[in-house]
Amino acid sequence: MNTETVKKVLRGIRRIVEQNEKLSINEVRIIVALERAIARLIHDRVLQKHLIFKGGFVLLKNYDSSRFTRDVDALALAISKEKISELVGEVLSVDLDDGLWFGDLKVNELTEAGQYGAYRFGFAFQIGEPEQKKIHNLARLHIDIGFSDRVSGIHADSKMIPILKGDPPLCWNIYPLEYIVAEKLHTLIQRGSANSRAKDIFDLVHLIPKCVDKKALVAAVQNVFDHRKAPLPKSFAETIVGIDNVFLTQGWPSVKTLASKPSFEETWQSLITFLAGVDGTMISYRS
Repeated sequence: MNTETVKKVLRGIRRIVEQNEKLSINEVRIIVALERAIARLIHDRVLQKHLIFKGGFVLLKNYDSSRFTRDVDALALAISKEKISELVGEVLSVDLDDGLWFGDLKVNELTEAGQYGAYRFGFAFQIGEPEQKKIHNLARLHIDIGFSDRVSGIHADSKMIPILKGDPPLCWNIYPLEYIVAEKLHTLIQRGSANSRAKDIFDLVHLIPKCVDKKALVAAVQNVFDHRKAPLPKSFAETIVGIDNVFLTQGWPSVKTLASKPSFEETWQSLITFLAGVDGTMISYRS
């Protein structure tokens, strides 16, 4: 591993922290590591073609979210589980001369994740080459890859701007904004009062105002609910007003952000207001 590259990365991280008091060194390290893990995935032509990225890291990098995450979510389309497992293990060990080391890969199957399950790839990382005897003490990240949770053809080619200045943009396939919102709405309605995914409440309040293409939002909501064989509620706003949000309230402290976070009560009321707007949009574009 090139020691000068390692030093350059470390200098870049320190510079970011010095210029942005909202970010800690550890948070920047994690963001850099996730970016470079993704760089390895899309460096492989097969994975680049078959993976669509979604989840919190996409929101952080491409949709201006302040919610912090230490994992990556992706969807694998038209490729076998065995091939994904084989390729991810191979590409994470590739040296891209970027100063990052990934290793000690552990793969677990998430059998309850969607109709076809998912794999969780957990791995250690370090900036610079680690000593073999210390690998088991290194910080770990994970990449969750699900299978066939969505019909093919729904993705957007996008560029990710790395946090380290001077690094070239990464081209990755990501879920369109409208489909991210639609899937979170489905989860919100489906789980009802048993829902503890407080991060979805934060995300929806951040994302719904960004859905300026109302027709695309309506189409996404209809497609997601149809694909998952779920009836559309007559009113999203009225439905969540009837939800007991005790578990969501309890989960609110676990939502980590890189900026100040409003109270759950304030966010919940904002969501009700935004969903009333979604209801109006659904009526306008479905009639």
